[in-house]
Amino acid sequence: MYQMDAFLNFQIMNNMDKLTNIYWWKNQYYNLCAWINPRQKWLTKKIPNRFCDKVELIPLVLFEILVNFVEDEDGLESIWGNRYLNEEYSEDYRKIREPIRKELEEIYEYIKTDRARLEKELDESYPKAINGGDLFDHLEEDDSNGKKMYKLKSCEEIYGMSYEEAYCEVRRLEALIEERDTWAMTGIIKHRDYLWT
Repeated sequence: MYQMDAFLNFQIMNNMDKLTNIYWWKNQYYNLCAWINPRQKWLTKKIPNRFCDKVELIPLVLFEILVNFVEDEDGLESIWGNRYLNEEYSEDYRKIREPIRKELEEIYEYIKTDRARLEKELDESYPKAINGGDLFDHLEEDDSNGKKMYKLKSCEEIYGMSYEEAYCEVRRLEALIEERDTWAMTGIIKHRDYLWT
């Protein structure tokens, strides 16, 4: 019993110290403000409300981080911009910062223009079905419950060509997008120490 009283007295005294500590109150105020008005709204607006696999979420978050850094924070100027040209910086400093800026600019251009173009090409590359796009054949017999039965047509019947021929361009574009996304995400992660202003 004595141990329990000592523990409770200790907890009360600890909390009394917190209640008289101005920094504790400021921290509580900041946490409350952040809960009411969350930080990083630019990122939470881009995250879909629907279910989203991590495979889709990781590139979305990384790409949005770089886009916000470039557009809203003018971050590329903080890496190596015009303000550095007027002042004296060592050649070594320039050699380190300039390639990083160029790579992040290339990644930004890919995210804003090339990726959207590749995704549009991918959407348009899916094969078009012949004969109105009917994917199923109705079978003559019904199942044991009296419901109609259907059979999926083959690719030759749907598209007039084999699966490999029909989806060749789709697979090529998917591989290209995956390769370029991996390059972009790797570059963002590699240079993450420079993504602050």
